[in-house]
Amino acid sequence: MKSGRPVLSLLILFCLAVDLVGQDLATWKAQSEQGDFRAQYNLGLAYYDGSAGVTKDFSEAARYFKLSADQGFAPSAANLGLMYFKGEGLPPDHAEALRYFRIGAEGGDATARLRWFLKAASQGFVDAYFQLGVLFNEAASKIDQQYRDETLVKAYMFFALAAARDPRAEGSAQAEAAKAKVAAKMSPELVAEALRQVESYGN
Repeated sequence: MKSGRPVLSLLILFCLAVDLVGQDLATWKAQSEQGDFRAQYNLGLAYYDGSAGVTKDFSEAARYFKLSADQGFAPSAANLGLMYFKGEGLPPDHAEALRYFRIGAEGGDATARLRWFLKAASQGFVDAYFQLGVLFNEAASKIDQQYRDETLVKAYMFFALAAARDPRAEGSAQAEAAKAKVAAKMSPELVAEALRQVESYGN
């Protein structure tokens, strides 16, 4: 099996947060009032982090992220999904969290989709495990052979996590079926490696 560095390096890259663009709070507010989704996103980040001269306020962060997300801006949708999932500034609502995660994923390229679902998975959002399995499984059919085995291992790992952690019988069964299809493309050695990664995930 090839070294894990290429895939893992990409995963680290995908997890990098989007930085604030500029620090002009007055300009952002003026632009936000005109419906500028990027300014609303920047204000959401500022209130979430307590940066750019404002006090941390999750309710205000969620308000600005929602204004931006409802215009289809993927980073705002993904951040709002996390806030719904964690109940930050909003009542916890996993259905709304998943809805906004999907808006965030569908509105971005493959890099963005991986970044947002990895964020969600790091918070224990079960649906994100399944979506990551789908993304890695799709990628395995499109990338160079030298990285295919490792990508299948990641797909198997995330489907296994989804199957084990989804409290819904239907969701768990769907993940088990997807895992079995991936396993059919793998050698016993690769399956054993995937199981080791399942055991060590999050440790």
